[in-house]
Amino acid sequence: MILPTRFYNKLTKKTKEIECNIPGGYLALDKNHVKKFAIDKNVNKGHAEFTVSSLQYKYLEKMINLCRIYNIRLILINTPLYKADIYTDNVSFDLFRQKELSEIEYLDFSMFSLPESCYADLIHLNKYGAAIFSEYLNCHDVFVK
Repeated sequence: MILPTRFYNKLTKKTKEIECNIPGGYLALDKNHVKKFAIDKNVNKGHAEFTVSSLQYKYLEKMINLCRIYNIRLILINTPLYKADIYTDNVSFDLFRQKELSEIEYLDFSMFSLPESCYADLIHLNKYGAAIFSEYLNCHDVFVK
């Protein structure tokens, strides 16, 4: 979705020459540190352990409740991850999601195929990957129901 300039300006602030996006946007990352993080993970031998902080969970519950109150369709999305089958603990995450969030609509794009050049690190897309993934979502009417 492309936001009108007047809304985008309200969502964005400048901080020490770094554009930081406030809710409704993202920080357009140019970097690609996949190899560095992949090497670090290989040294540590294994998946990143899935954990949820109590604070994150508390605010997720608040968002869920607000969406229910105002009859807003809430969709949880797992965005593309670099080699998710190697570097992430999807099994633990899925168990958590099924136990705690089973009533929430969920779209899993963790295995969405993108070249390495589209990732900022193992779990974040850079601006090129974000553009490709956003275009995919728009073209396939993923959120239309």
